[in-house]
Amino acid sequence: MRRSALFVALALFIVSSSPVHASAGSSDSALEKRLAAVLAKTSGSAVAVAVKNRAIVAEVDRDANAYMPLHLASISKTLTAVAVLRLAQQNRIELNRPIGSYIPSLFAADEEGKKGNEAIADQPVSAFLNHATGLRSQNLRAVGSGFTSYEQYAHQASRSNLTSNPGSYLYANDNYVLLTMLVETVARRDRK
Repeated sequence: MRRSALFVALALFIVSSSPVHASAGSSDSALEKRLAAVLAKTSGSAVAVAVKNRAIVAEVDRDANAYMPLHLASISKTLTAVAVLRLAQQNRIELNRPIGSYIPSLFAADEEGKKGNEAIADQPVSAFLNHATGLRSQNLRAVGSGFTSYEQYAHQASRSNLTSNPGSYLYANDNYVLLTMLVETVARRDRK
């Protein structure tokens, strides 16, 4: 992959609900087609690789151009944190209040009747800012599922299971996706 691109958005080791495996009968071109399908669900400069026995068995890449939308990735976490803290400073939210009280529709039953995880909804906003919710990042699963919006990702995150004890640090993009929904919901509510 050329190094001239401004951003290398993703390095994907294919770990999703439908992982890419090189089997004895599979051809390199078939594997590359599967990797290209995963890459098509991302933006920016990116590379997708398949690894078997610690060796790269297939890879595809793409350079960004002037018209390609880019994910801001973790840079957006700083902006999201500032927005959350501004809302708290303006007394529009309380950092110790459960996140579910600000975005109840996200945790309500969906069209399939499945509700969001109450263990997530009951955690304070501050836990999400500090990556202390017990959520594990599901971003590769989200990309592999073809999600094209943060709303879809947030819906998935609200229904995730905790993988560690709340209060313990575990870096997870899911925390900030849910905070993004909080900021959007509170800002819209207050404009009305």
